[in-house]
Amino acid sequence: NLTTNLPGSPGVMDVMDLHSTLSPTERDIPFGKLVGGRNDHSLAALTAVMIQAYQNLDDAGFGSHIYWDDRGHVYTEGSYWSGSYRQTAQALIAYRSDRSFPAFFNDDQDFEMPGRQPDMGNGDPDDGDLWGTWGGYYSWDAETIVDSASIWRATVYLNSSGNYPVDIPGFDSSLTDISIRRPQQFNPPDIGNISWELKRLSDSRILQSGWEKVGKDAVVTIPDVTLYKEKCELLVTVVPTSISAPKDLREAPPDSGIMHVYPNPVSSISTIEFQIPRPGNIRIDLHNTAGQLVDVIVNEYKPAGLNFVIWDTRDHPSGIYICSLKAGPEVIRRKIILSR
Repeated sequence: NLTTNLPGSPGVMDVMDLHSTLSPTERDIPFGKLVGGRNDHSLAALTAVMIQAYQNLDDAGFGSHIYWDDRGHVYTEGSYWSGSYRQTAQALIAYRSDRSFPAFFNDDQDFEMPGRQPDMGNGDPDDGDLWGTWGGYYSWDAETIVDSASIWRATVYLNSSGNYPVDIPGFDSSLTDISIRRPQQFNPPDIGNISWELKRLSDSRILQSGWEKVGKDAVVTIPDVTLYKEKCELLVTVVPTSISAPKDLREAPPDSGIMHVYPNPVSSISTIEFQIPRPGNIRIDLHNTAGQLVDVIVNEYKPAGLNFVIWDTRDHPSGIYICSLKAGPEVIRRKIILSR
């Protein structure tokens, strides 16, 4: 029941349980970096109550790095995370109040084991993994963030290099949920939908994509994203209210012969949405008004039902283009106006 500078002097557990609002105007709370020790016998010990508090903070999706090992209450030389750069104050400069960032939570690092991995245990010193982290292995490149009214984009990945070996995971992929925190311009309505895709930068392959509903307080969360030590681009796009999403945002409707392009006119990024009756290879070409092929937007296998691809216009001048979707014998065409 430590005294703090918060109104009413709540105890440390009150703050950890996210019951005390720090500001009436901020949607997001500060990024949390927490370290627990199995040999800590103070109020911060890894008891069942503290473990539940860590779980509550992580479940909220605000963004946190939670670590534990065999240290005591203070920094212990030789404990697993000693020497970790990501536990230093300098590492916190990435979490600024004037710049959005991806918050990683519901971290699962072992697809073969049931339940959440690593396991903090139940508070018994002999239960769970002796050391681990929730969220501490994920990174993004701040200079890649695009935060506009219609799209949000960032390069995300698992750490794969650095001067501190403990900050590099011994696995190549991990499952996580990602929330967009402290958005500056990307604020879709809380009754709206978003589309998203994860693209591997080395070969531009789309690894995952989907639709999601915007959550409470207009928070955008992408669930079950598999990240790798290879850098990938996460692109999130606001879906106009005129576009109907699949009923549960995961199962695509079976009808076909539809292609939507939005926004149109477009200035930077456009979403091309289409429906096909059966799985197969589809091709989307872009021609100029002279009939010349200027881009192959996609040429790959797609599942039946509702699909979408993202067209990045940065390599094309302003003008009128014809977008052609070929799926089997059928060809659908739409006019796109690119205006910068």
